[in-house]
Amino acid sequence: DPGTFTLEYLHNLKSLGINRISLGVQSFDDDILQNIGRTHRLKDIYSSLNIIQQVFGDDKANYSIDLISGLPGLTLSKWEETLRIATTELTPRPVHLSLYDLQVEEGTVF
Repeated sequence: DPGTFTLEYLHNLKSLGINRISLGVQSFDDDILQNIGRTHRLKDIYSSLNIIQQVFGDDKANYSIDLISGLPGLTLSKWEETLRIATTELTPRPVHLSLYDLQVEEGTVF
């Protein structure tokens, strides 16, 4: 998840031959992230992308991001903004997006 790894840790993973990372971003909105009990915030997402870029570069950054639709407080316009950010603003660019619909299970925080 964003904010859970360091530059050194990612270098170590790369040295072991790991070449693909999946980030559980879920949302680019700090309020939504807080409301769903996520520990990372927008700054952590961009910090993680910076680490990925430093280790793998722009052209070899093989990473994906997970996003969730239907989150509490996620309006259609916020979802559209989320998709716009994911597809046009991230550097390096993700090679894959995983989009999930929210499914509330017993024990869900919100």
